[in-house]
Amino acid sequence: GDNRFLDIYLQAAKMIGLSPGSCVAVEDSIAGIQAARAAGIGYIIALESPGRTPFERETNGVDLRIEKLTQIPSEELFHGRGR
Repeated sequence: GDNRFLDIYLQAAKMIGLSPGSCVAVEDSIAGIQAARAAGIGYIIALESPGRTPFERETNGVDLRIEKLTQIPSEELFHGRGR
C-alpha cells in the first residue's frame, strides 16, 4: 500500500482527537482499504460503484460493502449503537 494514505488516516484521527480504532473509513480503492486497515481504522466501508468491477478478494478487514453513500448505516455508526 501507499504510506501517504496511511499517514493521512493517522493524522486525521489525531486531528479530531480519536484513536484510529474509533474511526470509520469509506474507501473506493484497494490501496485505500489497505491503508485504512494498516492504520487500525475500526470500521471500513468499501464503496463499490455500480458498473465498476467489484473489488477482488483483497478486501480483508472490510466491514461493509455499499454502492451508494446513502447506504452507510449512520445511525448505528455515529450514534453509539454500532460496534
